[in-house]
Amino acid sequence: MGKLKIFTIFVRLKFLLKGNLSKEFKLFFRYLFDFEFVAFGSKHQYYILVLRFTALEKDIDDKNNDKLQWFAMRATYRRELSIQDMLEASSIQCYIPMQYKLKLSRNGKRIRVLEPVLHNLIFVHCSKSFIQEFKTKIPYLQYMTKRYDGKNVPIVVPDSQMNDFISVTSNHDESLIYLKPEELNVAKGTKVRIHGGAFDGVEGLFVKVEGKRNKRVVIEIQNVISVALATISSNFIEIIK
Repeated sequence: MGKLKIFTIFVRLKFLLKGNLSKEFKLFFRYLFDFEFVAFGSKHQYYILVLRFTALEKDIDDKNNDKLQWFAMRATYRRELSIQDMLEASSIQCYIPMQYKLKLSRNGKRIRVLEPVLHNLIFVHCSKSFIQEFKTKIPYLQYMTKRYDGKNVPIVVPDSQMNDFISVTSNHDESLIYLKPEELNVAKGTKVRIHGGAFDGVEGLFVKVEGKRNKRVVIEIQNVISVALATISSNFIEIIK
């Protein structure tokens, strides 16, 4: 990795001497030059450049680590609600999709109970640096991951997608249908936007849901969970091309 960086900087330094670099990149090298460049010979100047370049990369990573993002997480052994309490005590926003379900009480009566739609699932809105530190104290909180570039990486949900998901599910509507990733054929869906009503502006897929006669608008959190709305009139649906 270090040799690759040295090679890259060496080539760019040649470009700099020829005047072919952008203004921003020249300013970057000028900062390095002013800092320590003249104090070393030709052998060491690249070593110093690598040190400074690596430091700059770390600064960029630090900024990403401080960015607020929605992480899809798994709290093992159905401990998602206790995790939620701990996070909210630290002023961290999180979200667990909930839904009313009919259950039998101890005396045999049917009662409505508000429960997590999918046990163990929790979405956490925080910086990566915070959740990394939090996970060291709570080992049963784990990232949900996906394969990317040959390795497992944490699932980060785009803000707009998460906002639509929360907008649709936060009223705990019993008519909503929740689907696991393998239960939805997204390839056969059409990208749409809803106009009017409670879900105005929400975007999703217009797709056939197994066991239902009509197509539904589905909001998908890729690789995690999807939710299908009750039937919506085609007059309120715009196809996004």
